[in-house]
Amino acid sequence: MRVQLRLKPDSYIPKGSHAKVSGFSALGGVHVTILPGPRDNPRLPPGTTLSPPETTSSLSRLTEQAPALINKTDSVLTSANSSLAALRQQLRSPDSDLRRSLASVQKITGDIESVTDAEKETIRALLQDLRSVSSDLEAFMEENGDSLDVAVGRLNRSLDRLNRSLASFERTSATLDTIATKLNEGRGTAGRLLNDPGLYRRLDSVAVQTNALLRDVRRNPDHYLDDMTLMKVF
Repeated sequence: MRVQLRLKPDSYIPKGSHAKVSGFSALGGVHVTILPGPRDNPRLPPGTTLSPPETTSSLSRLTEQAPALINKTDSVLTSANSSLAALRQQLRSPDSDLRRSLASVQKITGDIESVTDAEKETIRALLQDLRSVSSDLEAFMEENGDSLDVAVGRLNRSLDRLNRSLASFERTSATLDTIATKLNEGRGTAGRLLNDPGLYRRLDSVAVQTNALLRDVRRNPDHYLDDMTLMKVF
């Protein structure tokens, strides 16, 4: 295709410029793009034919890069073959580190599977026992719930009575301590108490009986629980 252009007289197109035709349309419109050369080049004279810019096709670029691509591909294949050969040698040798590592991994996997299976059975048996105990305890509570409430109530009342008795005993002991202190110091009626053997014997008898009562309470607390029937819960 040849296109003739008319340019303004003051247009400056240096040597080395190229023209590119583009923009074809159905209405016949055409665009011409001028790619100017170096500005230091002399001006083209009128009537000069501008050649299109040099273009490099994909095939030519591929042809230029083919040797480098072939060398790189050959290097990659060589490295892959070396790696595969080394791996094949490791797999064939029974004493190689890779074979020993694979054997260790296989053994560990087998041990983990066996332990897991054993633990599964243990956990399953434990859960079954827990369910059985829970069922038995629930049934026992349903059958003996009222009896347990009554027994707990009786025990609480007996403990209250025992606490009141112990409080009274503590007050009596405090009184006896006060009297003994006064006797030792000789104050108040200490002289009359010391000169009255009968009163001394009565006080001694009260102390003996009180100590006997305390020992009996400690040894046989059930005598003071109002004949309550105790129940053992398993």
